[in-house]
Amino acid sequence: MALTKTQQSVYDLMARTLKDWGLGTLVADLKKLIIAGDTAPDTLALALSGTDAYKKRFAANELRTKKGLPQLKPAEYIAAEEQYYNILSSYGLPKGFYDQHADFTQFIANDVSPTELEDRVKIASEQYLNAAPQAREVWERYFGLSQGDAVAHMLDPKRYSAIDLQNKAAQVGIGTVAQEQGITVSQQRAQQFQEQGVSLAQAQKAYQDIAGTQLTDQSIAQRFGTTFGLTEEENARLLGQGADIEKLKTLQGSEQGLFEGHGGANESSNAPNLSNYL
Repeated sequence: MALTKTQQSVYDLMARTLKDWGLGTLVADLKKLIIAGDTAPDTLALALSGTDAYKKRFAANELRTKKGLPQLKPAEYIAAEEQYYNILSSYGLPKGFYDQHADFTQFIANDVSPTELEDRVKIASEQYLNAAPQAREVWERYFGLSQGDAVAHMLDPKRYSAIDLQNKAAQVGIGTVAQEQGITVSQQRAQQFQEQGVSLAQAQKAYQDIAGTQLTDQSIAQRFGTTFGLTEEENARLLGQGADIEKLKTLQGSEQGLFEGHGGANESSNAPNLSNYL
């Protein structure tokens, strides 16, 4: 059946809109509604919103309703998708990764703002995708995130809150700078440092010092009938624990006293200034 001029005008407008929304499959349904006598765009849109194709295309709206969030109009929904896509593209995520409509459903359903998504993508990009191999190894060792699912976990608000993700990134950073010095730090220990406010720069400096003096400090401790291992080194240099700082200062002072008058350099001469950790 041929459409009248008015019907054709409405059809052309609505058909273009449906295709822009990714709902070209509903064009046939649209034509049937118009032939049946409906030419009001609002009522046509309402009728089409009840179809399975429409519900699937804007699937996050049903999830938002269940969460007590307002549904987004199609234009708002698509604008949100475009913002997400542009952010993800700007950080060079692999082609085929988070670039389909369905990929953004959870973001919209959880009302993830573009700012939060960008924060997540930045962590995923800088601290995993483009990070040194050691960092990816630590992510996997700490949180079981293999290369296949790491970025998806980092971006998924159902997996980690934004704060949780930032904390995990900080823990991985601490573990990574330790590993670069040949020192293995457990996730629980890295979490302790992170919760105590240890910065990445502080951790990097401390583990460089530990790597340079650990064997010497252990040897000195053995000479005086005691121990001073990695835990004590970390307590002194990362947590600023007074007892371990004083123990190390005492050991180094005793060693210096032992070698005074014998000439030459002694083993503690390369020890870092502990005042940096007070």
